[in-house]
Formats: sequence, structure tokens, C-alpha cells
Amino acid sequence: MPTLLDKLAKVVTILTCITVIYYLVVYIPRLEQEKLDKQIQEQKQADYKDCMEKAEKNYKVFWASECKHFNEPDADCALSIDAGRVLWDSRMKSEEICSSIFKSK
Repeated sequence: MPTLLDKLAKVVTILTCITVIYYLVVYIPRLEQEKLDKQIQEQKQADYKDCMEKAEKNYKVFWASECKHFNEPDADCALSIDAGRVLWDSRMKSEEICSSIFKSK
């Protein structure tokens, strides 16, 4: 007949097995998923920042190109309101695209 100590040893063994199974099947995969989610989020933020920087750079490049087109030596010349608005609208559209790609997911 099993003694109380034998029964207690079985209970401890079963609890240890359950703990190990939980650790291997639930806890470790959850940690790995959290780590992966964090890496994805960081990459997404970096891609968003890069996209916004490109939108600004393109805006400045196109502005300088328009200045050159109108024979203005300064890349930061004063363009007409219409030309400036077209370039600004293009920049805003680029930024909207960045936001729709990287912020909505």
C-alpha cells in the first residue's frame, strides 16, 4: 500500500511535469512571439521614418528643380504660389501614402 510520502512524490512529479510542459508549450513560444512582434514593430517604425524622410527629400529636390527650371540660382528660391502648392500637395500625398502603409497595420 502506497504511503503518504509515495503519494506526495507522485503529486510533486505530476506538478513538475505540468510546469515543464507549460513552460515549453506556452511560456517560451509566447516570449518568442513577443520578441518577434517587437522586432516587426521596430522595423515598421524605421520604415515609416524612412518613407517620411524620402517624402521630404523629394519635396526639396523637386523644389530645387523648379527653381533651376525658372533660372533661379538658389535651390531655396521663392516659387509662385501655384508651383509651391503643387509641390506641397505632392509632399502631403507622399506622407499620406507613408501613413497608410505603415501606420494602419
